[in-house]
Amino acid sequence: MCRYQFTVAWGLPEIIVMSQPSLATVRVAVLKLTRAAARLSSAGHSTLTSTCTGLPTATCRVQSDPGKRHIHCSQHRLAPPSSRNVVSVSSILLQDGLEIQELPILIRLLDKGMVPLTNHTFSGERIRPMTTEDENFQYLLQQCESVRDVFKLLEIPAQRVTGYSASAALQRVSQLQKMNSDWDDLHSFIRTAVMRELNDTVGKDVAQLSNETLLELVSCYMTMESFEQSCMSAINGEIEKRMVEEQFSIDDLCNLSQLLRASPRGDRDLINSVWVYMGNHYRDVTETSLAKVLACLPPSHKYLLKVLGKQFHKIWWKMPAEQAVGCVASLVQLNSLQVSMMTDLAHWLFLNIHHLPEDGLMQFVAAFVHFRFSDSNFTTALERYIGARGADMNTNLLGLVMEYCRTRRFFSPTILDAAAKHFVQHGETYSALQLFTVLRPFGQLNYMPKDCHGFLLQSEKMLEKRFTDFHPDHLAELLCSFAFVDRVPLNFVQKVLTPTFFSKVKGLARPHEAGMWLEMLQSAVKLDSRGVRVPYLYKLQAGQAWKGERMKMLQSRLQETLDSMIGNSLVRMRTFGSNTVYAIDAEVHVNDRGQPIPVSYHGGQPSTYAAVRLAILILTADHYCVNSGHLLGEFSMRQRHLTKLGYTVVKVFDAEFLPLTRSERQKYMEKKWQRWIRTAKRSGT
Repeated sequence: MCRYQFTVAWGLPEIIVMSQPSLATVRVAVLKLTRAAARLSSAGHSTLTSTCTGLPTATCRVQSDPGKRHIHCSQHRLAPPSSRNVVSVSSILLQDGLEIQELPILIRLLDKGMVPLTNHTFSGERIRPMTTEDENFQYLLQQCESVRDVFKLLEIPAQRVTGYSASAALQRVSQLQKMNSDWDDLHSFIRTAVMRELNDTVGKDVAQLSNETLLELVSCYMTMESFEQSCMSAINGEIEKRMVEEQFSIDDLCNLSQLLRASPRGDRDLINSVWVYMGNHYRDVTETSLAKVLACLPPSHKYLLKVLGKQFHKIWWKMPAEQAVGCVASLVQLNSLQVSMMTDLAHWLFLNIHHLPEDGLMQFVAAFVHFRFSDSNFTTALERYIGARGADMNTNLLGLVMEYCRTRRFFSPTILDAAAKHFVQHGETYSALQLFTVLRPFGQLNYMPKDCHGFLLQSEKMLEKRFTDFHPDHLAELLCSFAFVDRVPLNFVQKVLTPTFFSKVKGLARPHEAGMWLEMLQSAVKLDSRGVRVPYLYKLQAGQAWKGERMKMLQSRLQETLDSMIGNSLVRMRTFGSNTVYAIDAEVHVNDRGQPIPVSYHGGQPSTYAAVRLAILILTADHYCVNSGHLLGEFSMRQRHLTKLGYTVVKVFDAEFLPLTRSERQKYMEKKWQRWIRTAKRSGT
């Protein structure tokens, strides 16, 4: 079922039936309805009158059956029209079976006091070009250094003060007011009389002024309190008329929107009309104007990003570098993730990264980090760029790229090795924040660079040098990241695992985050560095491992399967290994005959009958890098520590386990532990 719905600014007791209408056909139908409304209005048709000054509206719906689509019109009421009563905002809602989108349109409003639509058509013939006399007058105005000088210059015959001259005078007075000129020194009667005359002249000749002059007047009345409301309405009304007749360029409308948004005095209805026009003419946006359109787009009209994205898809390949960077920056400013546009931007970067300066590339990477968006073209372009630039890169750009790899769990030895090389050569110039951003992905992505020795020496040197500059939260996370790759920073353990540092952690806004890193660090000190004394023990996060809805479901299915296989008395769910903060999803002890026995500990030591202790771990896609089967550092350290504690790790992969039936899950687990358990009790036996 395909539905089209739109609203026009008149009520008509008609039904139009159309077979498979296109968008152009629907627009023609709207125009015909409006013209018909005008003819009925001029004839005084009774259905078009209203006891409450509001206008009736027609709501039209296109319904699709196997062979036809129908447009139905029914009457509703609109709120009373605005004082300008020139155009109305309407829209078409399109549904193609995959998505619903809004295509706004402008419809001319008529009432009984207005002549038919054809007499309102604006052809541009009324615009009067600026004469030499107008240009000379504007030059004289610029020589005026006070409002009094402007008023003296205006003491000329009235017929010589045209709309252009009055507009220029208003603009000059506005400029002088901002300069704290002698406005307050003039008699209020003189000020009021002159300003009224200028406003009346502009209002009378507004239809003859150029588009550029109209925009300059908008800028003027936005900052000038003495601008009369009637003149403002005349200017806005003329702008709306010209928008309907497509007399403004996309660039003009962008400038107009920026002017109106710059002050609370901006006409919100006019802003809305501007962007309705933009939505209706999005195909007129080019590769050189799209960035400006996005930069001017108000947050309240973000719905237009859908149609602008369709136009972007057609023109992205010929977009200059500065325009592409502008589009990226605007999307971040609007905080709106547009998948199609981000995909096209990634493709653009893949083809044009050699033309993009470093600050432009930083904008791209920052946007992909901000939206947490992954794309193969983007990552390929980064690998090629970083691999080619190597040690010549900007440090801030390198930090952004490393942050993208970390947050998106993208494992790239090319980027990591290039970052290590850059750090070894330029680490002396790194700030504490740059050290934190560049170094922590190595441990969290579970990778040590090729030049491991030089990298670790430089890391220790710079950590010692910048130690006091680090934020406590950053320092705890960075030191723990080295422990992930089995490189415990012993020289700094004595500085952070202390009551003094603990007091700093307790004073943080989120102390539990730093505490989590410190607890993992002290576990690494105990298990990876035998004989090293831990000066202070953190106990902030033990037993508080994160557990999402999917993990709860997996653990429930695992418990159900193990209970049916060996009985719930022989399985212990959600335990913690001693001296670690890592949870074991299920623990099973097996004797020397391969039979499960109850899980028991005495004084922290397992039962003497337990020949094998199985630590069953559920692994999800979040535990691995997105582009490979490379295990992340935190979960690699968990497995390493459990093995050192004497456990035998059994891995259960969620993508394999969750879709199985009950009997299939039992077979899956039998296959996983068949080396250690010879017999198992099946359900029903």
